[in-house]
Amino acid sequence: MSNEMFFVKSYANLHTSQSKRHSFFEKHDFTCFACKCKASAVKTMASNNTLQYVINDNPSWFLTLDHKHPRSKGGSGRFENFLVLCNKCNQRKANKPLEYLLHIVANNIPHMYSATSLYNDGWF
Repeated sequence: MSNEMFFVKSYANLHTSQSKRHSFFEKHDFTCFACKCKASAVKTMASNNTLQYVINDNPSWFLTLDHKHPRSKGGSGRFENFLVLCNKCNQRKANKPLEYLLHIVANNIPHMYSATSLYNDGWF
């Protein structure tokens, strides 16, 4: 999956303006809730004219909005249910509840571990 497709997908259920999304990122200091990485640049994606919050000037690492309680598990699309995550933490959390990601962060599990490998290796 390309990063661009992931970025677009991460906003698919947001029924609000880009300026409101930007304000949400700004309110959270352009910082990932989980690993605390911070966006170093804001770039406009040419394909769909959306903003991408890039980390360490690396276009394959960027901030996204994620649902604390996943939509697939009954979570709402309201801003109270959102948090800022980098795409790496977002992919690791997948459609699991926020507590899953907090467990990963609390145990300093590196980004290289996927949800599947964590389960297979007995972390949960």
